[in-house]
Amino acid sequence: MSETTDTAPTNALTEIMNVTDVTYDYYEGDPPVRVETWLVPLIFGTICLIGIVGNALVIVVILKNKQMRTVTNYYILNLAISDVAYLTCAVPFSATSHVSEWVFGEFMCKFSFYAIQVTVQATCITLTAMSVDRYYAIVHPLKSLKTRTPKVAISAIAAIWLCSCLVSIPVAIYREVVYINWFGVRPFCYDVFPTLQWDFGWYVYTFIAVYALPVCIITICYSKMLCQLWSHVTPGEVSTHHTQSLRQKKKITKMVFMVTFLFFICWMPIHIQTIWTRVDPESYNATENIYYYHLFANCLSYANSCLNPFIYAFMGENFRKSFRGVMPRCLKKHSATVGTMNQAEGGIARSNIGSLSTSAPVQGNNTLETSART
Repeated sequence: MSETTDTAPTNALTEIMNVTDVTYDYYEGDPPVRVETWLVPLIFGTICLIGIVGNALVIVVILKNKQMRTVTNYYILNLAISDVAYLTCAVPFSATSHVSEWVFGEFMCKFSFYAIQVTVQATCITLTAMSVDRYYAIVHPLKSLKTRTPKVAISAIAAIWLCSCLVSIPVAIYREVVYINWFGVRPFCYDVFPTLQWDFGWYVYTFIAVYALPVCIITICYSKMLCQLWSHVTPGEVSTHHTQSLRQKKKITKMVFMVTFLFFICWMPIHIQTIWTRVDPESYNATENIYYYHLFANCLSYANSCLNPFIYAFMGENFRKSFRGVMPRCLKKHSATVGTMNQAEGGIARSNIGSLSTSAPVQGNNTLETSART
């Protein structure tokens, strides 16, 4: 037991063990059923469902509408893909491990947490790339004409995923199933680094790479963008079109800023706890309050992956129009198909009515196509 806790970092499972050892020291057999035993999976599952559906809608909207395939939207598309991958890889396994032992085996222990690290890393780099892209579009609009192209954006996205896969390899190597005496000897999935220095170094790197450094870069970019947008006329723009162009740039910049801001707010609590447990582990007491704080931090980080579609819907006019077009299109196509079948049956008895009704579905489809273009 002591050897295991020396090599495995403190996390939610060890906190559960410490809490229940005190509160349920008389209990033998299976772990006690507490409120969070069913509440945590319910909350995580709801977040996962909303996030996957919302981000899938964003992916469909961008891929189905050619006018939505802008440089910024390609980064938003990549962000939606990484959110779906993160929710798929993180939530089912995390919800289970928060209330029970690890039951998915050695391979999934390595693969799921490696995928989580890759997607989080890709999300952070994508947000940074989006901010740098907006910086060039606003501060250096003429220079950015050659570099801000869909091909460059796609190449950057490919590089983001390649880099994220490579730098996350230590998770795949050192994540292991460890057996701990918690209501009997049970398996748990932990990072087991060779030394405490490796463990400390990895989490310091993670904090800098996926939080601190992106915050610094994004803050610098937005500081310069704010100065440009609110105090200067963009070089090369015709004065008669300046107001409309500036308004559009401000809307896009505000939307990207809000996505980035919420990411760092939602991920701040879990980074605070991670750094605390490694910088000053002696002052970190695994009490019940700390355990609930960890649950809250995880819920907040997962919730971030389902917030972005709502931001696009409220702050992005083009996204809002496209969202309205995607869902009604499916429903209207279904109703138009049913209407056509009914009209065809009626046309057997009354050919004149049938001839008029056959034009109705065509007219409805044209209306749908028009609404989708706007």
